[in-house]
Amino acid sequence: PPQNPHSGTGLAIKTNMFSSQSAEYQICLPSRHISSLPADTKQHRFIVGTCFIPGSIENDPNNAITGNDGNNELHLLRFHEELNELMVDIILDHPTGEVWNLKPSLVDKNLVLTCGGNGTTVLWRIPGVLPDGDEYQEEDINAVLESPRTPMEETARLPLENKRLDSAIWNPEPGAGLDLVTLHRDGGEQILSRWNLDNSEPATTLAKSTVLFHDATYAPSSAVWDPHSPSVVAYTRSRGVTLHDLRAPASEATLLPFLHRYNVTSLDYNPNRPGIMITGGDDTLLKFWDVRVHSSSRAIRPIKICRGGHTHSLTQVKYNPFHDQLILSGGSDDRVNLWRVSSISSAPLLELSSEENEEDDGPDVRVSKTENQESVYGVSWSACDAWCYGMVSFDGQVVLNHVPSKEKYKILL
Repeated sequence: PPQNPHSGTGLAIKTNMFSSQSAEYQICLPSRHISSLPADTKQHRFIVGTCFIPGSIENDPNNAITGNDGNNELHLLRFHEELNELMVDIILDHPTGEVWNLKPSLVDKNLVLTCGGNGTTVLWRIPGVLPDGDEYQEEDINAVLESPRTPMEETARLPLENKRLDSAIWNPEPGAGLDLVTLHRDGGEQILSRWNLDNSEPATTLAKSTVLFHDATYAPSSAVWDPHSPSVVAYTRSRGVTLHDLRAPASEATLLPFLHRYNVTSLDYNPNRPGIMITGGDDTLLKFWDVRVHSSSRAIRPIKICRGGHTHSLTQVKYNPFHDQLILSGGSDDRVNLWRVSSISSAPLLELSSEENEEDDGPDVRVSKTENQESVYGVSWSACDAWCYGMVSFDGQVVLNHVPSKEKYKILL
């Protein structure tokens, strides 16, 4: 279809009406971040942030294509299952620059935290009421694409003195509200801070640690909250991972060093098995760890390594929030892989027949791969369905895929 001349226009690409088929949506701007809305468990909703630098788009020195004073955008997308289409509900103006971090609230689907290119970190409220139901009118979609970008309401601003966030994570414990931990860098230090945005209280600085570099490259840190121990957060630190108990002094944090040959780029906790963590690194490997088994006298050893899925740095690793056999990995090799790693999951598959073993190479295998045109920096599982996941590549291509039916049956039966 012809490109709409309005800013950052999204184009829905229709596909066949089968759940095994992918759905696509094109944002005509560079993009790095995608997330489902965890507070919306009824709709397949994803939010995507753009990250272009005004004046940097080829043949658009005066922002004629991007428009909107050259501001970046947040695209709130919804997947319509009956039509197998990924469509836009609203396009939001993001006035603080490129979206370098994007974290929707766990308790309110209308709240989203972003960090802009100028280092400004803001909690925004999406205006109005988000539409529900699977129906849509084509004229409504066209109106969204052609209308000016919708401004968001600023509800809180983090006083980080324009230091760009490496990571922000919400407390997953029920009743925690807007309890937030952030990780940013100030000179040669990593700084972990905790905020209560329910009352906009000042931050408590939890830890400061000297950043260790394996080489001169800058590797943004990733952080995750332990779903089984609400007082523990983990974050990447050069080639290792730091485990920090929020109740203890910073000096008592546990460093697990040299987990990868090069920098650790992403990590995630197993949602069903306490103490099990996955990491991805610049060495192209996915590694699984039991972080309860560590000692100051010897290096921790991985309980599983997945090789051969990527040819360049990993950017994201994500456990399926329902079935810990399923894992997503995205990389700067333009690829997103769906893995089934059953042998160390909470529910290992029953013994496979010899025919299945020959076909799938046992219980641990790459189920599928998606090739993109540009590097993939964002992947996300749907919040309302265990079998759908989304990804965004740097050229703004958003793809929604499904776990193959064959894999569903293996897990459920």
